[in-house]
Amino acid sequence: MEYNPLNGTNYGREPHIFMGALDPSKGITQSLQDSQVILNHYFVSMIDELEEDVLLDVLSCVDLSVIHEASKKRYHRMVIFSGSIRQWRDSCYILCQNDKTKQCRTLGNDAIQLLERAGFRDCFKKYEKYPHQKGGFYLV
Repeated sequence: MEYNPLNGTNYGREPHIFMGALDPSKGITQSLQDSQVILNHYFVSMIDELEEDVLLDVLSCVDLSVIHEASKKRYHRMVIFSGSIRQWRDSCYILCQNDKTKQCRTLGNDAIQLLERAGFRDCFKKYEKYPHQKGGFYLV
């Protein structure tokens, strides 16, 4: 009988299980924490509305593809961020540093929460979350 790392899993509704199973030598959780290759093969896009100065701050520290257009609100931009799970993980880590602005941390916090709900919580297990005095959390 052939080995199938997906036997007994719910990979149809939980894409992170399929991705983690691509490296059966490690297991799902360890694969998602360690593998740069696996995390490069799943892409996510998110849309947000940001103040222009916040967008400039975010652009200076993320490794994501970004498209933006003027919003109906003055000095705001509608922004689409796209990237692989690895790019999101790395960008969220940078956005959620203690010294970043509240707006940057909020974007990073929101992205982490969405990715965790989508099943990619294991990507962030190596980081510790700490409450920030100005709201949200930062990562160490």
